[in-house]
Amino acid sequence: MQKTGQQQQNKNVTDIKKQVAQTNDNSQTASLCPNCHEEIVEDALFCPECGGAVKQHICPKCRKPNIPSADICEFCKAWLLEGKCKFCYAELDDGAAFCPECAKPKDGIPCPNCGNLSIFDFCTNCGKPVTPEAIAEMQTAQASNSAVTVANTQIAEVEAELAELEAIINSEPEFDTYADEPPSAATEPPARKSFLSANVVNSFRKTGAEMDAANQRRIEAERIAEEKRKDAARRANEELQRKKQEAQAQKAALKKKQAEELAAQKAAAIAAADQNAEKTFFSNQAARRWHNARRHPDAIGWQCNYSGCVHPYPKGPNDCHDPGKGGRDVFR
Repeated sequence: MQKTGQQQQNKNVTDIKKQVAQTNDNSQTASLCPNCHEEIVEDALFCPECGGAVKQHICPKCRKPNIPSADICEFCKAWLLEGKCKFCYAELDDGAAFCPECAKPKDGIPCPNCGNLSIFDFCTNCGKPVTPEAIAEMQTAQASNSAVTVANTQIAEVEAELAELEAIINSEPEFDTYADEPPSAATEPPARKSFLSANVVNSFRKTGAEMDAANQRRIEAERIAEEKRKDAARRANEELQRKKQEAQAQKAALKKKQAEELAAQKAAAIAAADQNAEKTFFSNQAARRWHNARRHPDAIGWQCNYSGCVHPYPKGPNDCHDPGKGGRDVFR
């Protein structure tokens, strides 16, 4: 009995040793993916389940280590995934100039707006779309956010109306105004010494009196016409002043409305940014494309969820080495 017990004890020790050895062997040949936590072969560079990188990347340019999920160097922004397409991550054949999957150039695409060579869907230099996928993503974003389009239209209409009111306020009087001066009286002709006969003199005096009377009538007609012109000018200018006062009041009301609409639009943009921050992505390039297409025009940068760092626009998510974890627009 003692010998049988000893044999059983030895057998148990042997089984434990085998289990420990098997565990050690498994730990040497398999590990867990840091992205999806599935078991993977120890020497694998990418997870067969999620495709994420599982090894720490050493940048080929600056030789600094980067996290497994990075595709660009955190320090020098160089491309880390050698032999893979910069846009779709497909494997590239040796010496291939174009990707066999997406047909994009191996070294990047020149931006059609500024000419900068881009390895992203949106240009890091000017922020404009570079690839057809970027343009399609922008159209999708605009179609799904019709409220922003309506708000922008309303703001444009308010600004156009403000411009019209400003033109009224700055307009000049349509008529010239003069000081009310009394009309000039008829000038009495100077006395003339005459050596003519009395009849001739009387005849001249009669003609002169008629001329003076005609001159007086002309002066009176001119005075009346001037008074009418001034009266019309006064009425026109009073009407213009009334329109200007109304325009000033309308301008103040529109300015208030514009400020309220802009505040509401900004609040909606912040709420949308908070909602967008919850979205994660399978690939970093997909994250960059999605967030760049939804960039708000008033945003000053993009804050990544990975480290909380704010990447100023136009680089935005292009400057982040792990944007797949998501992020949000940041406003001033």
